Amino acid sequence: MKEFAGTCQGYGRSTYGSGQIAITETVRDDGTYTSVGQSVNEGKIQLVDGRMIYDSTFSSGTINLEERAGKQMLVFSGTMKRAGQQFTGEYVRTK
Repeated sequence: MKEFAGTCQGYGRSTYGSGQIAITETVRDDGTYTSVGQSVNEGKIQLVDGRMIYDSTFSSGTINLEERAGKQMLVFSGTMKRAGQQFTGEYVRTK
């Protein structure tokens, strides 16, 4: 999980209509992470069946490490646990 470790900043969105939420993601070497936005969210990233998945307090789904315009990004795509809405997040690595 070391390739995911670091701090990223960006925005999360759900289909629930809350708009974009500014979020800072801090991923540790062991794959655990903390998201700070409107609230604090804890989660873990794991390799399962060849895919990177995440499971957190509020949502679960897949995660990819991508490069766009020369910047590393974490891209989350999942489902909110409470009501089943789709969630996406795109975060640029800052550290």
